[in-house]
Amino acid sequence: MNDNLDLVSLTNDSSELLQGYIVAAKSKIKKYREERRAGKVTQGTGAKPAAAKKVKKPTPKVKRARKLQGQYLGALKSLTGADRAKVKAVAKEKGVAVAVKIALGMKKGKA
Repeated sequence: MNDNLDLVSLTNDSSELLQGYIVAAKSKIKKYREERRAGKVTQGTGAKPAAAKKVKKPTPKVKRARKLQGQYLGALKSLTGADRAKVKAVAKEKGVAVAVKIALGMKKGKA
């Protein structure tokens, strides 16, 4: 019988403790909301957003190089096996610009 009383009193104590936590949490929330309305607290952590990085504008030289690279890759896509190998070898030896001209010539010959 003593064990039952201890269990009941323990259950009552734990429920009272839980109720205390709930009341404390609710009062904290209420206080926070009041401060938000008053403008004392900012949303989130209150940290300022990071400044956006400035993207450097590409130079004309870089623009030309990127355009040529795109043309080279596009020309290679339409070629198969041996022709691709030839164009890659030319690109290595004489440069990408020459390789693009050769690749486009090979493509026209097939069509």
